[in-house]
Amino acid sequence: MRRLGLAVLSLALLAACQPATTELTEQQKAEIAATVDSLMNEWLATFEAVGLDESLSFLSDSPEMTWASDGDRTVYSVAEAREVWGSHQVGVQRTELEITNARTVVLAPDIVWTLREMDYAVVDTAGAIAAEGKLKETTVWVKRNGEWKVLLGQDADVTPLP
Repeated sequence: MRRLGLAVLSLALLAACQPATTELTEQQKAEIAATVDSLMNEWLATFEAVGLDESLSFLSDSPEMTWASDGDRTVYSVAEAREVWGSHQVGVQRTELEITNARTVVLAPDIVWTLREMDYAVVDTAGAIAAEGKLKETTVWVKRNGEWKVLLGQDADVTPLP
């Protein structure tokens, strides 16, 4: 009986010493990447339509959320993003985005990094192009409570100078 107890204890200790996570298969990574890519496309569509509330719904409403923009102050909450991003949408009818380069890297089952390089055109309420150029954006998506949200982000206008 003592040997059985020792054997059970040994198996329990061995199981406890195993790594907590396992490596994702390529198929699992592809499925996760496809999910986040789909969300990223939905998110970008909200920016094109100048849908501030819809855009903000893709951000993690948590104390860790951070977004750094080229030329803007860094925002640390959805409320700050509403203030800063909302001011950019005044007088804008729509934004046209064309992705020229994209990369999605699955770092863990619940963490994904994305890169999007885009050409953009901002169309004002009169229908004229108010600004155009090139944008580079990186994001870190996290899955919490079953939902993917942007936790960290950074964008920069990389339009070549004339």
